[in-house]
Amino acid sequence: MLYSEESGRKQPQILALRTPPQTGSFTSGALAGIAAELKKRVTKVRILDLGACSKETTANLGTSRCVIAFEDLGADPMLALSMGDRTEWRLADALSTVPAPKPFDLVLAWDILNYLQPKEIVELFGLLASSISSTSFVHLLLCALVRYPARPGRFEYTSDGSVRYRMTHQEIIPCPRISPHELERLLPYFTIERLVLLQDGYYEVVLKLN
Repeated sequence: MLYSEESGRKQPQILALRTPPQTGSFTSGALAGIAAELKKRVTKVRILDLGACSKETTANLGTSRCVIAFEDLGADPMLALSMGDRTEWRLADALSTVPAPKPFDLVLAWDILNYLQPKEIVELFGLLASSISSTSFVHLLLCALVRYPARPGRFEYTSDGSVRYRMTHQEIIPCPRISPHELERLLPYFTIERLVLLQDGYYEVVLKLN
């Protein structure tokens, strides 16, 4: 069940106190719309998934003209450290292994931003900006919960238009709670095209390059 930005306006504080679910799923109108748009494109579609490789996501977002690259940023052991120690994590090194001769049409960032310092978010999106175009989509999840899992989760897009997720760590830690407004401040060269508050306590966000 989804709350749109309007219907969910009074919901964030109520949802914030709930216990973060370890597994679950939500209907993603955002990814369904993006998938439909990508299928209309006449050139080969390029997708960058910053999560773990998922055959189901590949099958349901891709077409016969699709190339998907994976760079599992959530698998980096530095993410297991305290937030203060994460500044040593080198996003540039992680993304330097991903070849991008042409812009990516879609970047799946999932929940990775919730585990980065503001400076790292700016750095990551500075790198992404050089690998996408104004027609590209960036899909991500911002956690609105007070406490959340200590490590990024695993996500896959299913054939019925849902996103199925599984958290990989039992430990629960304080969440930085990056708001959509804060994201806009950090990334002035991106525009929030879609914003939906999920009952799971996350915002589903779609960004586009200005």
